[in-house]
Amino acid sequence: MINANITPRQISDRGGILCLPLVRNFDPAEIKHPDWRIVQCPRCEADCYQSDTHRQAMAQDSSIKALCTMCALREGMEV
Repeated sequence: MINANITPRQISDRGGILCLPLVRNFDPAEIKHPDWRIVQCPRCEADCYQSDTHRQAMAQDSSIKALCTMCALREGMEV
C-alpha cells in the first residue's frame, strides 16, 4: 500500500516537488494550454510540459524541484 499526500500547491508553500505532465500522456491535438512548453525532466530526461504556473512557482522559490510525474511519485515514496 502506498501512502501519498498529493495536494495543489499554495502560494505560501515552500520547497516540494512540482509534477510536470508527461508529453506521452497527451494527444498534442488536444492540448488547450498555450502557455505549456516542452522541457525535459532533469532526472530521467523524459519530455514534459511546463506551464506558466510552474515557471512562476520556481521563480519564487529556488528550493522547488520540478520532475516528470513518474519521477515525482518515485521521489515522494522515498521520503
